[in-house]
Amino acid sequence: MNRFIIAAFVAASCLVYRASAQEVNTNPVELPSATVWEFVKYNNAAANLYTGTVCIEIPVYTYEDSDFTIPVSLGYSSNGFKPNIQAPAAGHEWSLNAGGTVTRIVRGLPDEERNLSTFGFMETHNDSTLTGVGQLDGFTTGWDNDGIEAVSPTLFYAPYGWDNTSMLFDMEPDIFYFNFLGYSGKFQLGYDGAVHFYDTNTKDSEFALEIPRYDLNEITIVTGDGFRYTFGTGLAREFSGKTGTSWKLSEITAPNGRKVTFEYTRSARQYDSAATLTYQFFNNYAPSTMNYSFRGNYLIGPEKMAEIDIDAKPTRPKLSSPIFVSALDRIVFDNGSAIDFYYKTLPYNESGEGTILTILPKLDRIVVSNSDGEAVRTCALSYSFPPAEESNKIPFLSEIELSGEGVFSMEYDYDETTIFPKHGTFKIDHWGYYNNSSATYESFYAKTVQDDYLHESIGTSVRNPNGEYSRIGMLKSITYPTGGRTDFEYEPHDYSAYVTCEYPVFIPYLQNTVGRKAAPAGGMRIKSIKDYSSSDTTSPAYSREYSYLDSEGYSSGNLAPMPRYGLSYTRSTPPNENISVFLGSYNDLLPSDGTHIGYSRVVETLPEGSNEYRFISYRDCPDGKVTNMEYTNINNYLYDVTCNRNLSGTDARNAIMALMSPTISMESKRGKLLSKRSFDKNGDMVASQTTSYESYTYAYESLDKIWNLQSLYIGATRVATVIGDIRPVSVSTRISGVTETENYSYDSFRNLKTVVKDGKTSRFLYVQDLDDIEAFDDMVSASYWNSFRSTATARTMKRLNMVNLPLQEEIYDKNGILSIRRYNYGYRNASDTSLVVVKSIESYDQTSERWETVSHFDYDSLGNLVEATDPDGVSTVYIWGHGGLHLVAAVGNATIEQVEDA
Repeated sequence: MNRFIIAAFVAASCLVYRASAQEVNTNPVELPSATVWEFVKYNNAAANLYTGTVCIEIPVYTYEDSDFTIPVSLGYSSNGFKPNIQAPAAGHEWSLNAGGTVTRIVRGLPDEERNLSTFGFMETHNDSTLTGVGQLDGFTTGWDNDGIEAVSPTLFYAPYGWDNTSMLFDMEPDIFYFNFLGYSGKFQLGYDGAVHFYDTNTKDSEFALEIPRYDLNEITIVTGDGFRYTFGTGLAREFSGKTGTSWKLSEITAPNGRKVTFEYTRSARQYDSAATLTYQFFNNYAPSTMNYSFRGNYLIGPEKMAEIDIDAKPTRPKLSSPIFVSALDRIVFDNGSAIDFYYKTLPYNESGEGTILTILPKLDRIVVSNSDGEAVRTCALSYSFPPAEESNKIPFLSEIELSGEGVFSMEYDYDETTIFPKHGTFKIDHWGYYNNSSATYESFYAKTVQDDYLHESIGTSVRNPNGEYSRIGMLKSITYPTGGRTDFEYEPHDYSAYVTCEYPVFIPYLQNTVGRKAAPAGGMRIKSIKDYSSSDTTSPAYSREYSYLDSEGYSSGNLAPMPRYGLSYTRSTPPNENISVFLGSYNDLLPSDGTHIGYSRVVETLPEGSNEYRFISYRDCPDGKVTNMEYTNINNYLYDVTCNRNLSGTDARNAIMALMSPTISMESKRGKLLSKRSFDKNGDMVASQTTSYESYTYAYESLDKIWNLQSLYIGATRVATVIGDIRPVSVSTRISGVTETENYSYDSFRNLKTVVKDGKTSRFLYVQDLDDIEAFDDMVSASYWNSFRSTATARTMKRLNMVNLPLQEEIYDKNGILSIRRYNYGYRNASDTSLVVVKSIESYDQTSERWETVSHFDYDSLGNLVEATDPDGVSTVYIWGHGGLHLVAAVGNATIEQVEDA
């Protein structure tokens, strides 16, 4: 195995190569560019056997000094071929991983929308006087597409206290996704200045957000160590029309003021790929003043659709507004070093099925230069194309040549006869994977069928998955500069249970397939990985085979909800209008809460034995519905309905509420490792690891998404109890008959508070805990920290968001304290109060029963430690070179004055 590829398992649950493509089931207004999508798809979540997705990462270069670590790599991730996604800058399914990005799903109006009568959610976020809920009214946003008027499905509200009730306020905060340099997660704006970070890969509470008051031209995220990451400056923002679709990392600022700058160029105008989502509610009966017509919310662009009808079909897929794409041009470091990115136009162009398709330049070279302008690392990329004359000329990354290393060569699943369809094809399954069906625009839009008990099925086969075609174009092998090779084999996803929301409970639950027979799902999963040495390219030197069955022999796959298409029902009371509900699946171009399928049990077979992995699945962590939601006037419009089976009373109300109320998705909480058991060739268990989890919940008051049918009122706010995270509380490891257990607890900020192992407890205190110091009253130094939190240093640390730094670590057993380690912070010196540093470290050891202090820490202007004195009064001097960026020497038993005089 070449050193550039992640080893066979990264942690217990990770596949050979890291990351997984994500599926989506939501309603974006604008889509990100292909390059941004590929970056987010690759980086948004670690790949693991739970999703069966393989991911490859080839490091190009890592810049590192005393403050910054900036990696640049090329990554591959794929679940199968999706023909309506254009190849990004590094070729089909490859991403350039450099810097980071923030992107979003627009819900209703963009948050920053602001004019005389309509306001995005930022207005409510900024103005604390906008409280309470008034009348909800449907609102036509004024979008226009070839004369077709567009209707937003969102409801808007006029809060109490406003005399002008014609002023309409978006009640849906957009969902923002971020991924940069090892950090990932989501955030939303809240009421009265609140910001909610969630689903992060560290601690939700360590992040702080800074944005302009009434626009989103720039977004700054501050991490718990005080580093500031700014997105969207200048050309680092991609947008469609006036709506920002993504913000790319443009600057990093360290606490000492040092900066790294990311420069961009405007590379092209990319048009959205033809998508296949319809996700709106419509009322076919409406007064003449309510001119509801269907534009598709930027996702479907029918050229003409005169009436809303469940059987209406668009005449052609149509692209929406263009996205102005930014390409990373250069990374500049303050010591004069730089990383440059060069692009080129390829000899062949991708084409669209009756659509406009902008050709995106592809990455040609990466050049790393030192402060003297000399190249110290180069990376050259080459591309290949499907040879069949009728095929769409999709660019595949065929070679990566790294200076000083050699060439990586890739082969993909296609040959001289393989025909890749053009963008905008209807020949895709429910999840956007290619199925080469006979679908046309007349047959593409499926229809959800219900039986007398409202059990749902899809009444067409043209959207069924087909693994023979969804596998084309996937990576088959990679050959390393050493001559070794890795081959990949895939198989279609399948499942024996699926999520549904049907009669009689109308809340999400897991339903087994008939006889628990395995049913196919869209996309592919890894079946085997085989490594070959340079000396023997025919017999694998090592192999891994994967099985996705539960302990009873059934598929362990759980499928997310099947899409609903064209669900309709008719009110049983006058005026007996027909109510049409459009929901659906589409080409997932945005990140989401998770994949469309997950596996609760996977067995990995190795030459020396096997490993069994079990993961948190839907059965362990199901989705839920919001609580405390009350509608008034619902009876006037929705109460009595007929839908094959006549419903009334509670059944009717629950059915409508199930359609109108979104679920609380717990997908991001699933996929965590529950257990790993290792067996030898004879089937005897030789090791095991089991993890127990707990979840913390919080109540979040929101008005979220409610759909409008003419007129509807809400009588109370929605209070949703949300699982904020699932955290390990116990890990038991058994090796050679010996079991060791570690138990964990957390504070109110999700910081690790205690670790208990072998009868000893380690307890931790952080700067963030100064807000909740009472929780640590039993600690030896509680009174000390109560005093410290009121000092100017503590206030500065909180202001700079340096909240994730340690204050104290202590270890104790049943007999009392064994040791304490305390960090004392202060300003670098009296004249520089902008830079907070560790001034001393105090240690207590129970054996000697005394405190010892490493103190007299001196720092240079960049915050580098230049001298420290140990408890015996002996000093060590640290010498920094290259402009203070790298430690070059440490001189013991000397002072800074002695070193300077030497």
